[in-house]
Amino acid sequence: MDQNGDLEVPKSGSAQSERQTKSAAKKETEGEDKKQQIKKIPLVPRRPLSSDQSGTKIKNRTANLESKDEMLVRDIWQAALTAVSNMIAAEVQQRETEETEEQRRIEEGERQRSSQVSAAAGGKDKKKDQKSAKKKGASSPTPPPPPPPSEDDIEEEKKRELKAKMRQEYFSALEHEEYMVKARLELIKSKSLAVVRDLLRKAEEAYKEIEEWFGARFLAEMKSIDQITEIIRHHIETAAKIQNELVLTSMDFYINGDLKVFPDPVTPPRPPSVEFQVDSTLTILQLSALYEQFCRAAPKGLVSSKDFTDILQALTTLSLGNDLLPDIWMHLSATQIQELMALLTLDSELIDWHKFLLLAAQPWPYPSQRQLLQTLERFKGLDTDGSGFVTEEQFNKTDVWFTSDIQILNDPTEPIPYDRMENLKKFFFMLFSDHQTSVKQLDYVNMLLYFAAHPDPVEGFYRALSVTTGEYITGRKTSSNLLKSVPNMDEIPSDEPPGSQTPPAADGGRVSLGALFKALCHGDFKTGDHNRFHSQDKTLAEYYENISQIYKELGYEDSEAIPYNILSQHPFMLDLIENNLRYKLTDIHRVLQIQQNEGVTQSSSAC
Repeated sequence: MDQNGDLEVPKSGSAQSERQTKSAAKKETEGEDKKQQIKKIPLVPRRPLSSDQSGTKIKNRTANLESKDEMLVRDIWQAALTAVSNMIAAEVQQRETEETEEQRRIEEGERQRSSQVSAAAGGKDKKKDQKSAKKKGASSPTPPPPPPPSEDDIEEEKKRELKAKMRQEYFSALEHEEYMVKARLELIKSKSLAVVRDLLRKAEEAYKEIEEWFGARFLAEMKSIDQITEIIRHHIETAAKIQNELVLTSMDFYINGDLKVFPDPVTPPRPPSVEFQVDSTLTILQLSALYEQFCRAAPKGLVSSKDFTDILQALTTLSLGNDLLPDIWMHLSATQIQELMALLTLDSELIDWHKFLLLAAQPWPYPSQRQLLQTLERFKGLDTDGSGFVTEEQFNKTDVWFTSDIQILNDPTEPIPYDRMENLKKFFFMLFSDHQTSVKQLDYVNMLLYFAAHPDPVEGFYRALSVTTGEYITGRKTSSNLLKSVPNMDEIPSDEPPGSQTPPAADGGRVSLGALFKALCHGDFKTGDHNRFHSQDKTLAEYYENISQIYKELGYEDSEAIPYNILSQHPFMLDLIENNLRYKLTDIHRVLQIQQNEGVTQSSSAC
């Protein structure tokens, strides 16, 4: 009891309320921890059967308008929305359950406290009533007034109001967060759909490019296969072997020229060049055989007419069938041989067989006077020491007035056309070279003097004098009966264009005694000896003295060169020129052609 005698109300209700509040706070904390563990969006399978947990289907979704990837994004979005809604619903339900439990505990505590207060208030009122009854007597009882609210009740009321406000704010925040999460999910869905569509577009483009690439690759591979098939078919049809490697890699086909599957067949050697006989023209082999015969019979170059006749008759009779002479030559009669000798001897009983072989080698390109001088200059350019000789190597390198013009065929089975011009050049070196020395050498002036011959012997002498002097010599026209008897003496073909001849000197060219003597005694000058068959019955010394006398009569020394215009005015010189037949170019093939024509005429008469 207190000082007034009233009973003290125990504060067990307040303590119990505090314990209940602490217990509720502890449970709320445990509930929040559980909620933090539960608030997780569950994983969605890659291809869920359905995003609708209730089994309903989205009616506005059409499979023909959306891809499976877009459907998957929508399923994930729908699953996330469902998970968020379920999480919010579970949270709200949990909060309501906790509030219901807390309200029940509060109501029970209030009932207990009300019952205790009511019991205490009833006992006190009973005592007061007994006292008042004693004093005033029995009177009607009055209802007790409600107890005034205590401080604990006011505090509890404030807490309840605060909790209600917090609960309201919490649910509002929960609703707001639910809206924000769903809005973010909507943005994520829109962005995901845009990315998926972009990826689908890029995938379609990439697939189209891959398909085009595959198509081009396929066509290229088929083209390569067709090519290799065509090559194989061609070789099968032609029964030929495929020598080079055929390479088919991926879509590329090529023939590997660096690799052969079998070695090249041995190329047969090209058939040798063969020279065929044409009419009365001797081949190079026949000319070489005649050269060997005359070298053994008369190595110095001059042979008597009798010996020449014997050699020619021996060749035509004993060499029958040996192909040493053309068929026309093999049937020469004694009369025809005499005609040949008359053409070769001219003013002497001796025959220069070098000249005979040169005439027998016809036809060959006839040099002009300018070409003779040009060839002479080329030989002098090689003859640095001025010896008058060139070696075989130098001769082969020197360009003469004719060249080879054959055309080599591409067919390896065909022989190379016979190069008669090249072989004639080699034969001329063999014919005019000196074989008595260790190294074969050619007296090029002596050789060019042979080629200076002309159907007009006077013109031939001028050509020879040009060779010995190295200057262009021209003489006056003559009215000699001997020159008139030579037909077409001025019609020698020349390769010079009109007006290209070297202009003669104003004095007709200067002639030294040695050059004149060499031109007059060509042939005899080479042998260096005197014999009884000499046409002038004089030794070379006597002949040289006679020519030297001409120079003295004209007022010149032997060492001086006389202008040809002055030299040609001497009567003895005119006689030498007009009576010199040494440079007459005869046609020995004319005798053979006459024989052939007579044989054809006799055959026609017999028919």
